Amino acid sequence: MCRMSGTQLSLLLHPLDFLSGEDAPELKFFPAMHLPIEKKLEFVSEILETFGEKFEIVNMRRHADFVRRGNTATRRHRETSTETQG
Repeated sequence: MCRMSGTQLSLLLHPLDFLSGEDAPELKFFPAMHLPIEKKLEFVSEILETFGEKFEIVNMRRHADFVRRGNTATRRHRETSTETQG
């Protein structure tokens, strides 16, 4: 859908994505805090790997620089296709 619409993909990672209820028992009421940390880290790693295959992953500062310059083409496939054509 992002590719079809030219929309940049955004993924917000929260500190609780990297903690379990064992790390912070007082936060166990949050969703997914009951999951073991190993399972959560494995899931985040898989997601980032999948995204990294199709998109260039950048931090907020770099993304803001792209937007400020009017550049919305942050997808890896555009960079790759430009390199192979040039």
